[in-house]
Amino acid sequence: MNEHVEANSSIAGQPAAEHLAAEQAATEQIAGVLPITGQPCDPTAYGSDVLAFVGDGVFGLLVREYLVAGSRAPAARQHSRAVEMVRCEAQAAYYRIIEPYLTEEEQGVFRRGRNHHAPHTPRRNVADYRTATGLEALFGYLYLCGRRERLRTLFLRCVGEIPAEGQEE
Repeated sequence: MNEHVEANSSIAGQPAAEHLAAEQAATEQIAGVLPITGQPCDPTAYGSDVLAFVGDGVFGLLVREYLVAGSRAPAARQHSRAVEMVRCEAQAAYYRIIEPYLTEEEQGVFRRGRNHHAPHTPRRNVADYRTATGLEALFGYLYLCGRRERLRTLFLRCVGEIPAEGQEE
């Protein structure tokens, strides 16, 4: 669709860039609609395991986008860095960075994910594994709610692109 919009310099009198920005803003305001299928979605109806399943994919995609945008390194090197960033130890550290900025609602979603009894947990670092699962549940929830800008803000804070309060930019 973006190629089509770019091919036509304007749609309904709007330049292509303005149209895309307006379309994105409208999409972000529609909470609870799946972006691909357009189906209504109530993220509160899903179990924390499903939220974490979705959040795992969302977080992985955000990591890949972040890496590709910041480097022209070969795919193998970017893949290695992505693997480091999605490991449970890294995700647990990211959670500790964003924890002070979470709303009560977001903290509740995180706790549901963290406390979910998974059929498999690693023998080492169970606390980090559960924290990472909570973070993934939070990212899945925000994605399914349509809160893309909040996802973006939290992710950029995780990776240090938005400094902690009290630190200079």
